[in-house]
Formats: sequence, structure tokens, C-alpha cells
Amino acid sequence: MKYLNYKIQIFRFLKIYLEFDKLFKFKSNLDLGCGVGYFQFISNYFGVNSIGIDYMSPNKYYDKYSISFIKSYQKILGIKCKNYKITKNFNPKINKKFDLITGFSANFDGTYKKNRFCYVPWTFNDYNMFFNCLKKFLHKYGKFFFKFNHKWEYKQNYYIDIKFKKYLKKNNLYFKNGIVCNFTPSKNLLDQFQSKN
Repeated sequence: MKYLNYKIQIFRFLKIYLEFDKLFKFKSNLDLGCGVGYFQFISNYFGVNSIGIDYMSPNKYYDKYSISFIKSYQKILGIKCKNYKITKNFNPKINKKFDLITGFSANFDGTYKKNRFCYVPWTFNDYNMFFNCLKKFLHKYGKFFFKFNHKWEYKQNYYIDIKFKKYLKKNNLYFKNGIVCNFTPSKNLLDQFQSKN
């Protein structure tokens, strides 16, 4: 598993953290699908209150040995990850709001059918529901970064709706293959998109 090469991953997430720190000036972070928890580790090191969430239970993507490796690395890094299955109706038991919510190379935005090679991504409406749920975990001017994982080898038929991608770019919400946006109290990203198309 490439994510267990800690030297490469710590360097990778250090670069991401330094870039995000310049862009967002965040003091609190919720990292979705955190895996080993490298971003959480780096963020905490620099004084950011960071919480990681991932589903640590054997499934069609992770077997019990992968989970065991991940938990071992989390112990080495001295972090704890909240065990929660991220779904489109996202609602973990967390009673706080964050400056920045991140989701790097997410594998939770869809469903594995028969095995890890048979993946069905969320629909436009699924994303809409998910983004609506996220609003309550962001401060009023908080940001959300979501990296689409459409090049991942197991997602053979994964795609991003072209109109959606164009909308994100036109409104400066598309950043390095991900979404960066403010959620206003009244409308969210996909509400705005649907009203214009």
C-alpha cells in the first residue's frame, strides 16, 4: 500500500498543509476519509485542531490486514481517527464547526458492488445531499476541499459531470482537481449550479 510509505506521505502532506495554510489560514480541520491520518498529523503538529474520520472496518475495499496496518501507523503517529462510515447523509456525532473540511482522494463518494473493482459513483443528487449535510460542520465562512478521485485504478467508469466541472472552474471553485468553496447560509454550491442550468 503506497500510503504506508510514511516518508513520502509525510512530505506530500507537509507540502499540502503549507499551501493550504497560505490559502485558507485555518485553525480547525475535519479530514474525511483520512486513512492513515497524515494530514491530521501534520495539521496537529502546526497547532491546528484536526479530526480525522474514516471507516475502519473490513469491507470490499479494505481487508482486515489493511485495517491492521493503518491502525498501527496511526499509533506510531500518535493520532486517533473517528470510526464512521461516510455516506451522502453525512451526520457524525461531532458537536463543533470547522474552518476547513478536507477529503483527499476520497473513496467514500460511491458504492462498491460485487468487489473492489466494481464501483458506482454518487449521482449529482447524492453530492447535493452530501454538501447540504456538510454545511452544519463548517463555520459561516469555512471552506471545503474535496479531491475527486476519478483516476484511481479501481474506479474504471468514474467520471465528473462536465457541466458541473465547467461551473466550478467558471466560479473559481475548482482547485487542483478539487472543490474549494464557501457555503453561504442560504444556498450551497449545487443549489446555485442547479438554478443556473
